[in-house]
Amino acid sequence: MTYFEENTVSAENAEEKVQLSADDILDFEPAIDYKGYSPIEVDRFLDVVMNDYAVFEDKLKKLEEVNRKQAEEIVALREELAAAKENAVKPEPQKEEVPEEEANPFASGTNADMLRRLARLEAAVFGGRKL
Repeated sequence: MTYFEENTVSAENAEEKVQLSADDILDFEPAIDYKGYSPIEVDRFLDVVMNDYAVFEDKLKKLEEVNRKQAEEIVALREELAAAKENAVKPEPQKEEVPEEEANPFASGTNADMLRRLARLEAAVFGGRKL
């Protein structure tokens, strides 16, 4: 029994699956006829190699298409990101709410106000009497 009788895949699956590895191709030794290698066995082997190449070409085309689409998507997303950065409104820093201090009538900053208040307090306490 030859290599192809043992390892051939049906024609319907031949286009979907790679049948040979690099070692299979390297180790292939067709039967020897009186004029050289068996042409039938060599033709079958070359058919399998040709089908494998067709599978590789299909896979390569699909991967190139996926790669092209992803490259276009990357460019579009980069443009969208750049536009979003340009149009982005920077958030205003949130102001921390400091609780308002209770109004203190004595918290005025000028000396004149303090003297007036002190005079009114003395008048209220001492009732206009001088000491």
